[in-house]
Amino acid sequence: MPANPTAADLAALAAGKQKMLSRLPGGAPGNTLTRSFNQQSPVVKIDWFIDSKNAFSSTYNYMRAHNVNGIQTSLFYNGTGSNGSDDVRIHSYNVRLTTSISP
Repeated sequence: MPANPTAADLAALAAGKQKMLSRLPGGAPGNTLTRSFNQQSPVVKIDWFIDSKNAFSSTYNYMRAHNVNGIQTSLFYNGTGSNGSDDVRIHSYNVRLTTSISP
């Protein structure tokens, strides 16, 4: 903005401000979109002591996260973000056999 703005400069500034405010949620800085983050993450674990030297362990983990109006990030960040539904589901299964060896 010049030191002595003209009426056209002030009008252009006001128009730019209105355009930016129209792009913000609720038309004002600091307002947010309502978001709900629903997450489920149950874990099931089974331990079995087979004998004095062997133990078996099994773990299953399921994670589900569903976010409405969540922030989505891309692999390459280009300076802009986006909002939308984000849905993640992960199944993880781990089986372990532990054997104790002694001389």
